[in-house]
Amino acid sequence: MSSVTCDKCEEKNKKANDTIFFFCISCKKTLCKSCCENHGKKHNIINYDKIDYICDTHYEPYTKFCNECRIDLCPSCDNIHKSHNNISYENIMPDIDKIKDEINELRKLIDNFKNEIQDIIDKLNKEMENMEIYYNIYNDMINNYENNNINYNLIQNIKLINNNSIMKDINQIITEKNIISKFKYLMNIYNKMIGKNARINKKGIIHLNNGDRYEGDYKNDKREGKGIYYWKDGSKYEGDWKNSLKEGKGIYIWKDGDKYEGDYKNDKREGKGVMHYNSGKWEGDIYEGEWKNDKKEGKGIYCWKNGDRYEGDYKNDKREGRGICFYDYGERYEGDWKNDKRDGKGTYFYNKGKWKGDRYEGEWKNGLKEGNGIYYFKNGDKQVGNYLKGNLIGEHITYHANGEITRKNY
Repeated sequence: MSSVTCDKCEEKNKKANDTIFFFCISCKKTLCKSCCENHGKKHNIINYDKIDYICDTHYEPYTKFCNECRIDLCPSCDNIHKSHNNISYENIMPDIDKIKDEINELRKLIDNFKNEIQDIIDKLNKEMENMEIYYNIYNDMINNYENNNINYNLIQNIKLINNNSIMKDINQIITEKNIISKFKYLMNIYNKMIGKNARINKKGIIHLNNGDRYEGDYKNDKREGKGIYYWKDGSKYEGDWKNSLKEGKGIYIWKDGDKYEGDYKNDKREGKGVMHYNSGKWEGDIYEGEWKNDKKEGKGIYCWKNGDRYEGDYKNDKREGRGICFYDYGERYEGDWKNDKRDGKGTYFYNKGKWKGDRYEGEWKNGLKEGNGIYYFKNGDKQVGNYLKGNLIGEHITYHANGEITRKNY
């Protein structure tokens, strides 16, 4: 409740001092106690802790349950589902309350059962200590007597050991009270009456058979809300869940140290997020941008550990569309990309060696100059012609800065 705020107080830029909150169904606003007293008298106001029983679509209280769709229904929803097998809460609530009471009684029995079992365990531990003493008695007596001379004292010790009644006590408790089977039976009836998708929200720790572990919110036996999932290989996800799938904001850390922080949808990276690569050939690289179906797609920025940087479009985890790539030695390319390579039209700016200050504007294919292009020299000359796989082909015309024009075939 500490995270609840009053909408009216926020509109007036003041902080609500109350700890009790209400919800106005008519206005669809949260109200503190002070604002509630001055609110419209004809409005439909409920306690905030009842908001889970209000329809998210029509803002009306739930009154029925649809057995076919397995969802709660308000009166407006009931009209939509009127041809279905709908059960009124009024008809099942008395039975549900009765079963809840029985379950609570059963929980008390289980607590008593645990205490009795603990007493037995304590006795068993004590008996285990005695067993070591009995073993030593056996051992000494067998060492001291021949097989045909076992006397009365040895027989009495055997009877003493066989008189242990602990296992008899355990079987008697389980048989007489039959707690486990009765509890399962009542829970089965309860779930059938209120439906598998009833609004049951819990927190807890779940240990899976494969060695994984989940800590957090769950609903109807599925991970829903906030939670942390630990894989047995060392990987971890912390964030939002829905229907046992990663959905919303979250942080995933792989066993090798790679880390993603951002949006998830349907158990996959989708939306905006940052990926830190901490292993393999991408170690030290960072990608920040858009994702779709667990792959980089949309606008993004990729920074390599050597200082290179790309800003632009991605598709299917590769650079595709328009983008700029800045290289660590000061050169850059601006233009089209396809399948992670320069492809289409673009401009490359040179910044090292004898080409420093030059630039190429034209067509590219598969990462190399290919097609029509113009090469601009830093001295003012420009060369016009065709390229194939990065090399000059055919006739090229050079326009010199002094006005001279020369032609050359390649």
